[in-house]
Amino acid sequence: MLPVKHGKHRLLDRLCRRAWKRDELLVWVPFGGERLRISIDELVGWHFAMLRSFDPEVVDVLLVSGSDIEEAVFWDIGANKGACSYAIARGLVNAKIVAIEPQSALEADNRYNLDLLCKDRYHYVRAGIGEREEMLNLVIPAQNTGKASLHMSGSGVDGKVEAIEVVRADRVVTESGWGWPDLVKIDVEGHESVVIASLRDGLVEKKIKVIVFECHARDRAQFDEIRQVIDGLGYSLYGIDKSILSTRLRRSDEIVDGMTDYVILLDHFRDESSSLQRLLS
Repeated sequence: MLPVKHGKHRLLDRLCRRAWKRDELLVWVPFGGERLRISIDELVGWHFAMLRSFDPEVVDVLLVSGSDIEEAVFWDIGANKGACSYAIARGLVNAKIVAIEPQSALEADNRYNLDLLCKDRYHYVRAGIGEREEMLNLVIPAQNTGKASLHMSGSGVDGKVEAIEVVRADRVVTESGWGWPDLVKIDVEGHESVVIASLRDGLVEKKIKVIVFECHARDRAQFDEIRQVIDGLGYSLYGIDKSILSTRLRRSDEIVDGMTDYVILLDHFRDESSSLQRLLS
């Protein structure tokens, strides 16, 4: 209820980092006129239950971008507990949602909630996205399933390791029946460059208009790989500049210390979108 646009999640972390009960606990969360089923046994579910959002700046960029697309197709790659998918389903009422999440334990609740919010306009994929079809081991930390990674050793991790299927993006294009996405969110803990490479055909065809992805300062090599994928295709890179009162996009061809989320924008879509102009610094 604080009268600020952003910063609530950081404040919640300071006041109460996790739910009062450490064991698995399901709660009903009012959202979009429905009551969603959310497990608050770890960070992402806890934040969504308390604040009805997660990564609000990322959602801001996607909602503003999608407002100029009549029937946007949105891919949530690394959907986790579905917070971003739920926000797009509620905010863009004609959008088609493709929720892509390999963790088997999250599927039932995600499908339940998507059935409530957008029953006839979502497709669920329990798999990861990559350049080739294979089985890989996903390491899932116990207290934050959002940090599950294909690039982490399972030894010494308080959690579990799950063998997951990895599929090519073009297979999802076919199976969803909605073609390449207009909007994409990628949060796959170090696997972003591989996912973006898998999306290359959609980028070459300029079907994809906006990709929001996470990248930390320690991942400079991965950022360079992503830049190479989009080089010469008519896209530009921006960082998401977050403040308490607003979300802005800052042109950035290099990784920026302290900035964790970036956007790939199709140049001609950026120039034609009146809504996007208000986000550009």
